[in-house]
Amino acid sequence: MIATGVGINEGFVAALKTAGVEVADHQGEEVHFLASLPAEYMAFWKVVAEHEVEIRSMKKDVGSLEDAVLNAMEAGYVAR
Repeated sequence: MIATGVGINEGFVAALKTAGVEVADHQGEEVHFLASLPAEYMAFWKVVAEHEVEIRSMKKDVGSLEDAVLNAMEAGYVAR
C-alpha cells in the first residue's frame, strides 16, 4: 500500500515498524507498507491515530506491465 498524508515522518515510520507494520519505503509525506490481513491494517490505523497523522490517500502499490517487463529484462530473464 502507498499512504500519503500530513505528518508522515521518521517518527511515524519508526512507530509503524515498532507496531509490526512492514515498511518498504518512506519518502517525504509518502510511506509504502505491506498489509493484507485486517490486523495489519488495524496496526497501521492505530499508529496513525496515535501520531495524529492525516492520511489523504491510500492506494495499492501495483506496478504496471511495463515495470514487470523492465524488471524481467534487467534480471536477465529469457523466455523460451
